[in-house]
Amino acid sequence: MFQLSKIIFVCLLLALTSCKTLKVDANSKLTKNSSVNEVLAIHNIKKFKFNTLQSRVKTNYNDGRKSVSPSITLRLENDKKIWLSAKFLGFTVAKIFITPNRFSFYEKLNKRYYDGDLSALANFLGQEVSFKQIQNLFLGQSIIELREKNLKTKVINNQIALKSLKENSNYNLEILFYILNAKVSAYKASKKNQSLSVDYKAYQKVNNQDFPEFMQIKYGKAKVTRSVEMNFRSVTIDEELSFPYTVPKGYTKFKFRK
Repeated sequence: MFQLSKIIFVCLLLALTSCKTLKVDANSKLTKNSSVNEVLAIHNIKKFKFNTLQSRVKTNYNDGRKSVSPSITLRLENDKKIWLSAKFLGFTVAKIFITPNRFSFYEKLNKRYYDGDLSALANFLGQEVSFKQIQNLFLGQSIIELREKNLKTKVINNQIALKSLKENSNYNLEILFYILNAKVSAYKASKKNQSLSVDYKAYQKVNNQDFPEFMQIKYGKAKVTRSVEMNFRSVTIDEELSFPYTVPKGYTKFKFRK
């Protein structure tokens, strides 16, 4: 049965420190000759701006053995709250609630919950995870801030790829940006026996800003691949939203295991 928490687990593999950015403005545009710092600076200046956001998300989760398609309501309060509620056959089956200092979820099928901070999730993934990274994932904003010196840009169709070329490393990374709107088009990363890809297949206009329309995430570990497809619909911003969340009584605390 579907476990909503895996949508988050599958997305959050990477964390690197920041680089210096250039001075750019909202009218700056990418070109096929843009440098690494230009790509990141223009991408950041064009980030999606909002106070609150809500979307209905058509979702399909596949772990290689079974496939389920819950409907999800996503709500965000910028830099403060992330709330997801999943329904299956009209019934609420799971909820996730995240703030900068709290990570909590529960699922009704197995009557399990977790309520703590993001350190447990970081230990599970073997990488630090921040609230900002999770939020940026839903916005089409880079979840990775690059500082590595050994990076190379490459033009692929109408996309610019930033690729890590560090030799003798177990870690490989490639991030692609659409030249037209400076938004992330894909992540491709691998580390030891783990692999992650995030593909933003399409963007849509929301209040004259670019917001993801279709996102596909694939996570592979030990020859097992899981995938999540998310189709964002009915996106609205800056409306008054509530974030109801209470763990039902009688649930068992979930234990993260690597």
